[in-house]
Amino acid sequence: MKAALRPMDDKDLGMTYVWRNDELVRKFATAHTAISWAEHEALFKHAPAYKYIFEINDIPCGFISFSGQDSSPETSTTWSFHLAPEARGKGYADIMLGLAVLEAKRLNFSRILSEVKLDNEASLYLHMKFKFLPLKENPETGFLSLERDI
Repeated sequence: MKAALRPMDDKDLGMTYVWRNDELVRKFATAHTAISWAEHEALFKHAPAYKYIFEINDIPCGFISFSGQDSSPETSTTWSFHLAPEARGKGYADIMLGLAVLEAKRLNFSRILSEVKLDNEASLYLHMKFKFLPLKENPETGFLSLERDI
């Protein structure tokens, strides 16, 4: 099995639009509503972030981004990720996040930050598996902030 991250490009917009509007992704996202094509396109073309497509054997299976373009020492990045609906339940999240940690290190980030919805047990488990530490719980939003030094 060949696993890789590759930079996202315009040809990925349609696929990631479908993934982003998937019911389960929206359930655990900070914004629960479906987004329009224009919002999606603007987010991916203009938001300052490193954006990648996760592939298994050259088949797109997920998306990950790192916000924060300044990769000077002691710089943190916040990651966001999700798997394609058809890629769930196959152990791919572990592989994708392992590659993502290596990529954050290659980009010279010193810390990864994350926000996880408190009822997203799978994501919380995955973050703990990757040695993230809880920072603070926000009962108003229902999210837990986590961090991991790299």
